[in-house]
Amino acid sequence: MANDYHDILIEHIEALMRERNISQADIIRGTGIPQPQMSKALNRTKGNRFTFEQTIAIADFFDVSIDYLVGRKLDQPSSEKLSNKEICKILMQLIESGVIDYIDQTIEEDKYLAVNYPTNGYPYEYKKENSTYRMFYFSEFITPDITGLCEEQLDELNWDFSTGGNDNKKSSEINAFLNYFFKLYDVYKRNDLPREIFDQAISDRLDKLVK
Repeated sequence: MANDYHDILIEHIEALMRERNISQADIIRGTGIPQPQMSKALNRTKGNRFTFEQTIAIADFFDVSIDYLVGRKLDQPSSEKLSNKEICKILMQLIESGVIDYIDQTIEEDKYLAVNYPTNGYPYEYKKENSTYRMFYFSEFITPDITGLCEEQLDELNWDFSTGGNDNKKSSEINAFLNYFFKLYDVYKRNDLPREIFDQAISDRLDKLVK
């Protein structure tokens, strides 16, 4: 079974390398695994194995689970389409951790709505109507919950912000990355940028983010 897991691990690493145009050198730089160990462990004839810590580092590098790497689950790499359940779980985590803020926003949309008694033979009728959605955003300024704070605590909070500002460095960095991503993604969608270059540029930018 151990050999099966190791073979599957190598197969999945090689598949991810092909999909994302990543070399052994890229993995070595991203994980810190020594080059001789990396080459031997990826060579099925050498008999070497990745340690548990090295497997974790590889999973983190590719942003996939260890279960996916060794074939214990049918997880898909993060680049694949997420299920509704996975999307909702991620949003719940972001909301509860206070990373994102939210607000109701109304936008005008084209709609084809079901009608009870079609007059033209079509069960859906075109309308342009407003829809209100709860939007998520990363606020670059801290607005603390001051519920229950006494006057002295409010004064301290005001002093902290007056002397150091209330900027949210975490959100500022996220917004800067998202702006970069969307600009690059728009170019990629127009077929003006090869996928491998897009992936490498995004990967390089992600590596520069604060861990």
